[in-house]
Amino acid sequence: MRTRESTYHPRTDVAPIPYKRLLLLVQPMIDAVAAAGGDTTAAEALAPVLAELDATADWVALAGVLRRILKGERGGQLLDGLDPTGTAIVTELLGRLDGQPETPGGP
Repeated sequence: MRTRESTYHPRTDVAPIPYKRLLLLVQPMIDAVAAAGGDTTAAEALAPVLAELDATADWVALAGVLRRILKGERGGQLLDGLDPTGTAIVTELLGRLDGQPETPGGP
């Protein structure tokens, strides 16, 4: 299983985003996916967000993994093929679904 790094480099032409800042930026999406918890209506409400992610090449793989999570899939195999940013987001989300506290508000 991959471990969290202190910074993630989503692209080589932009400055790295510190891990906690990245998670704060995507926290609403993480919260929404975690809250859906198998609820098809809640998952359907996320369709516009996922469609927006699909429209950007850097986020297509993440959108696919989020759909798999919304369908109930769990496990380290979800990290396969993700870039470091997607890995950070999915790792945080899987931790939340497993009952771990949120990182941005954590110690």
